[in-house]
Amino acid sequence: MKKYLLTSFHTFIFMMIAICIAGCSGSSNPSTPTGRYGDNITAKVTFWTTRQITGGYIDIYIGGSYKGRFTKYYSNNIGPDCDNADNGGAGLSILLPSGSYQYHAVSADGQLSADGTFTLTPESCLKYLLY
Repeated sequence: MKKYLLTSFHTFIFMMIAICIAGCSGSSNPSTPTGRYGDNITAKVTFWTTRQITGGYIDIYIGGSYKGRFTKYYSNNIGPDCDNADNGGAGLSILLPSGSYQYHAVSADGQLSADGTFTLTPESCLKYLLY
């Protein structure tokens, strides 16, 4: 009787571990950030300017983290295409999970400095003009 209970207990534990492994090995990654919409669907924000960049470049920070820089400006008010913003250094496109963010943009000489917030909806592209 004791041997039967011990074997049943081990079988029960084995089954519980197997169920947990099967249920816990889904495709979600807990280290992947989620946006305001509770998903991992990305969106894109593109920073650009029509002002001549006198300091050589503009650095972009999102949530306090450096995301990149761009070195050229657009001479028209149309700006970049979201899929082509990094073409030749005129503009910077950043892929992020949908949600709300704070940004800081600053030129090397400090002549351009801007702070603000933006919200990305799933699979969208936001063109953000810096003055």
